[in-house]
Amino acid sequence: MSGRRFAILIASSRFPNEPDLPPLQFPENDVDGLNEVLRSEERGNFYKVVVLKNVPHHEATLEIHKILSEARKDDLVLIYYSGHGKVNSQRRLHLTMSDTVINALGYTSIPIETIKSLTEEFPSINRKVIILDCCYSGLAGDAFTRKGSLDDQFKAMFGGSGTFLMTASTAFQEANERPEDQYGVFTKHIIGGIRSGEADPDNHGVITMNDLYNYVDKRVRAEGCGQEPMKWDLEVKGGGLVIAKSGKKPIEPEEPLTKIQKILADLGYKDVSPDAILSILDKSVEPRKKPDPPKPKIEPSVKPGKPPQNKTSSIEPEFVNSINMKFVYIPPGEFMMGSPPDEPGRSDDEILHKVTLTKGFYMQTTQVTQKQWMAIMGSNPSHFKHDENCPVEQVSYDNIQDFIKKLNLKEGADKYRLPTEAEWEYACRAGTTTPFYFGKCLSANQANYDGNYPLEDCPKGQYREKTVPVGSFAPNAWGLYDMHGNVWEWCQDWYGNYTADAVPDPTGPSSGSNRVLRGGGWYGDAWICRTAYRGSSSPGYGRNFCGFRLVRP
Repeated sequence: MSGRRFAILIASSRFPNEPDLPPLQFPENDVDGLNEVLRSEERGNFYKVVVLKNVPHHEATLEIHKILSEARKDDLVLIYYSGHGKVNSQRRLHLTMSDTVINALGYTSIPIETIKSLTEEFPSINRKVIILDCCYSGLAGDAFTRKGSLDDQFKAMFGGSGTFLMTASTAFQEANERPEDQYGVFTKHIIGGIRSGEADPDNHGVITMNDLYNYVDKRVRAEGCGQEPMKWDLEVKGGGLVIAKSGKKPIEPEEPLTKIQKILADLGYKDVSPDAILSILDKSVEPRKKPDPPKPKIEPSVKPGKPPQNKTSSIEPEFVNSINMKFVYIPPGEFMMGSPPDEPGRSDDEILHKVTLTKGFYMQTTQVTQKQWMAIMGSNPSHFKHDENCPVEQVSYDNIQDFIKKLNLKEGADKYRLPTEAEWEYACRAGTTTPFYFGKCLSANQANYDGNYPLEDCPKGQYREKTVPVGSFAPNAWGLYDMHGNVWEWCQDWYGNYTADAVPDPTGPSSGSNRVLRGGGWYGDAWICRTAYRGSSSPGYGRNFCGFRLVRP
């Protein structure tokens, strides 16, 4: 692990100036446990660790600046916080400190934008890690990926090793601590993964931040406390940021002949020499066959930017069902799923790959409305109830399965379902390859999202702060409305990583812990409303930005 390693660990558990901030039990334990594993020569081997407990915001800010000032280009700097996360009226995250007063958050806490500004002040430091164990910590990802943030700084200034941001929860979840753990649930697994070395799954001898995230994410979700860790890799290069040694001895790969000897020994042929194996292999090799002539290229059935043309007269272009849901036909075809490496706001799980959908399907033209939900379920779970033609929200994946069962029963057929993730992106694109089906930019006059934060080099617009009636904006080329913004849309797939391989009719992993969400919502920045952006959450999760639309054969 080259370069020196610095850390500042901040615990905030007592708030004498603010009676509405309850004390926390274990932030001090969190920083003490981390201090131990980071200082350990067998694990973190950190050069300097500064621990702050229950200090005012200005003192913590000054100490962060001192650490960053002392670090040099090849050093690593870790900033860790455990305490209350509070959100202001503009949905910006603040880290509470001993002097915090809720009515004066901006002046008595540490806004996450301050952490961003401090790290941007020292762009020459190649390796930075920020870990937040607090409620709503996923909001930090918005701050660090807006225009002018670290992502842009690294791209513009140098090819460094990057910044890694890891949070205890999503932007809308609380972070938990339990008496039986003596630590925050999130930090408990960070400490455990480093101390035991189990966060090194491949026995490389070191633990990268990606290794640590994968270890912690799996175990926190398994706790069943409604908490989903998140991460952002901002231009991380060179095999990942190493946070600690694992104490494991790297496994040397076996020679191929040794593997063959073991297989032969299992079959009863012991002590077969490598020369004998090679002799057998030489004799068994057949002459190389002349390759088959290349197959003619099949052109996609859907040309970019053109609406579908039905070639079979028996296929109706659209229909309306018994509760006034309108569906349009989406034809089979090929497309490139994911995003190119240079797309603004791109996440590392959007690997570009070719997908073929061999069967057409019907997709609902709008998100399911509150009126349609009530027609089947009899009640309205939504938070925003100013118009029954607004999308139904606060519905989980599990809730939607109940709705689908009842709708299928009403119509006497097992035909309605959620779209697969590939069907959703294919239908959203409607032949386009740009970040949005409108083009490079997404205007607040084209979709309901936080217009204060458009994509890079795009104009700002209105932030409505609530859902709007479905179909309020222009549709895409295939007649689908609100595929960007308003509410996130649940998909059928379990969330999992793509590969670069071409694939027909993908349906996602066979199992998992999170289901896919697509399209962004009323509260989101433009980059998360992009066609390729992939969200996910547990099947029981349903908030005022979660909705859906249906498909059927």
